[in-house]
Amino acid sequence: MNDRPAWMLLLVSGLLNAQAPPPKDVNLAAELEDLLNTPITVASTKAMTLRESPGIITVFNRDEIVASGARDLLDVLRLVPGFEIGTDTQGVTSVFVRGIWGHEGKVLIRVDGQEANELRYACLYLGNSFLTETIQRIEIIRGPGSATYGGFAELAVVNIVTRGADELKGASGSVSLGRNPDDWSHQTLSASYGDTAGDFKFSLAAMGSRGIRSNHDFVSWDGAGTTTVIPMNRDTGYQNDANVNLGIQGKGLGFRFIEDRYATFDYQSSTYARMEFNHRYAELSYAWKVADGFTLTPKVNYKLSQPWFYPSLEASNDKQVTRLTGEVQGIWDASKELNIVFGALSFKDEGKAKGAGQVWSNGSDTISYTTKALYAQALWNLPIVNVTLGGRYEDHSAAGSAFVPRFGLTKVMGKFHAKLLVARAFRTPVIENLEGGPIHPEKTTAYEVEAGYQLTPQMILTVNGFNLKIEDPIVYANTSLTGSYANLPQTGSQGLEATLAVRGGWGYLNLTGAYYQAKDNQVPDYAVPQNDRTLLGAPRLKFTAYANFILTSSFSLAPSVVHTGSRYFYDQAHPVQPGQQEARTILNLFGNYRFQALKLLASLGVSNLTDEKLYYAGGYLSAPSPNPAQGREITFRLGYNF
Repeated sequence: MNDRPAWMLLLVSGLLNAQAPPPKDVNLAAELEDLLNTPITVASTKAMTLRESPGIITVFNRDEIVASGARDLLDVLRLVPGFEIGTDTQGVTSVFVRGIWGHEGKVLIRVDGQEANELRYACLYLGNSFLTETIQRIEIIRGPGSATYGGFAELAVVNIVTRGADELKGASGSVSLGRNPDDWSHQTLSASYGDTAGDFKFSLAAMGSRGIRSNHDFVSWDGAGTTTVIPMNRDTGYQNDANVNLGIQGKGLGFRFIEDRYATFDYQSSTYARMEFNHRYAELSYAWKVADGFTLTPKVNYKLSQPWFYPSLEASNDKQVTRLTGEVQGIWDASKELNIVFGALSFKDEGKAKGAGQVWSNGSDTISYTTKALYAQALWNLPIVNVTLGGRYEDHSAAGSAFVPRFGLTKVMGKFHAKLLVARAFRTPVIENLEGGPIHPEKTTAYEVEAGYQLTPQMILTVNGFNLKIEDPIVYANTSLTGSYANLPQTGSQGLEATLAVRGGWGYLNLTGAYYQAKDNQVPDYAVPQNDRTLLGAPRLKFTAYANFILTSSFSLAPSVVHTGSRYFYDQAHPVQPGQQEARTILNLFGNYRFQALKLLASLGVSNLTDEKLYYAGGYLSAPSPNPAQGREITFRLGYNF
């Protein structure tokens, strides 16, 4: 098994070298220069290129997402260096970033500007959620973003942009079906429409999906020696999602409405019942052009979050949180070289315990906290270097205040570029974190460097290093406390990441590698006793290869390989000292055929071709046994107007 990455990369390399050049009029893949010059805003607010942007950035465009066969955000994040999937309680799947468990409020997901983290614990929930069918682009900051985005952007930001009127230009739709060796593994339907009416652009998308986790079994463990084998290919393993997204924009006005209903089955606790994460987002904004180069944008945002909800137990278990936010942001191009962004906001989180007899820690069925924030950032393009300087101050009515500065130097010199980034970041506690007693924000100090060189007109190599130190991490600490949230001393990681990107008229190839090791970890719940360089649940090594080779003007072949090193976990066989899952290699292969005249794209492929038994491990001591990932899955997809 350990020699698989070598022969798989040789296979990919052979395919690359064997390609006959496509017809001259074929332009199905962006050239490297187009990619490097694509404007992005996730790290800077003002549009900048990938090499200039003051962040360690990964971007996936729609062509890459569709060609790869990725059905949801989980599939995409597995291709990102430094990211890996893990498991939480009650069957929820989430993410590690650079070895650190990022599930609770350390990684921000934004969908069309809306914060998608749930508001009781600030958690993420992956697996048949955040479906890719309507996504235009995914921008990922592999590093802190709190100075710009606030208290959920401590380790990373995942910014999802869906298809708007400019991309749709009419109707679009798709159907996707998947089958593993034992059963239908997923069924997804989507429909979108976007157009222009006078001065306004609008888009409307709706989709629904039903999936199951795996064709392998989950072996539960109660910590006292009792085990239960639960098949994941049945109703206990389902993950369903339904989503509606409406966007309207024109004459400075912007409106967004999203309704998302995600359901899964809690098979890891004594509840054994359907569990839902229901969310509603609404935002109204107006971009007021005060003068040339100066815009003020007031906005109002409403969010309803009903996570960890059991419909069958509604009478005793129904808590929801609403957040109402008011914000004013200014963008000022003070000169050709200087751009300044500043803003102020205030929001109120209100928790409601709707179940019979339910109360919060204050003895009432309602509880609320307020947060106020000020932020500013300057981008100064000097002849010798581009300078980013900014910061954010937030004050939480119960947790106290946090100030996080940000500093960056970036420079592009012909084929070479370099970045030096230093930032503080924070994670503000949310309602459930405060139920066990007072805690304050955890704070991260991040040092990052990146260097890149364009080896040929079609090839660029980028290498980056990082050092993360988290002080006062907010941890649900069973070992050292009494089972409530508290601030523990510190944790952290350091490591290297690299990407080799090759692009041309023949298609593209991306090779990535990532390595981390634990640094000054003083959180017992994250520790691996037999290996102090590793954090629980997260493999220290990861390599990926993903490509799309254009074989004809209509047909392309997209292989991908994800190789992860060994990881440590607790389960029924290792209750005292964690066991070790050996390295795993997942191979995927998708073919895509475009019916040009009919505006149809048909895809057929196989995920996990060799049916590897991959298990996602928990990132902390009291996490349940590892979750089984999907085995071999054959997928067919048909999309219109893509």
